[in-house]
Amino acid sequence: MTWYAPDKVRRFIAQEFVRKSSPGNPIPSVAERQELVSFKQS
Repeated sequence: MTWYAPDKVRRFIAQEFVRKSSPGNPIPSVAERQELVSFKQS
């Protein structure tokens, strides 16, 4: 899921990535979130 504010910033504001592992799957679950915490328009 990705959030944008195109009238304010030329990139995403926040982005989430979630991968849930199924039973018996050796790949672990992952949850990651990136957020823009400051921005200066040039």
